[in-house]
Amino acid sequence: MSKKIKIAIVVLIIIQFLLVIVGAVLKIVHLQAAEIFLMLGIVLWCTCIILSVYTMFKKGNVTRWQKIFWVLCFFLSGIFGIILYLLVFEKQEVLEERLNVLQQEQDLTI
Repeated sequence: MSKKIKIAIVVLIIIQFLLVIVGAVLKIVHLQAAEIFLMLGIVLWCTCIILSVYTMFKKGNVTRWQKIFWVLCFFLSGIFGIILYLLVFEKQEVLEERLNVLQQEQDLTI
């Protein structure tokens, strides 16, 4: 996953979270603007899901069952599924990078 997309997803998550909190507070005090904030939060949540699905399908080493699992996780657990996806795939990318470096070092020694 490219750094720009990852940063965009994290920024969208933060903005979405803030919009939903503000919308909930406005809804509690019965102000008219609450629906606007909540709707914007939902739109940003959908944007995060679309970006996450795009990066997942762009990545070649994800199996079909993993893709199904992550898409279900995005919709069933909300923003927490996207955060978990970012954490898991970041760790996987770091491990793949270390494996590539080790293979290159091994190729040089042989």
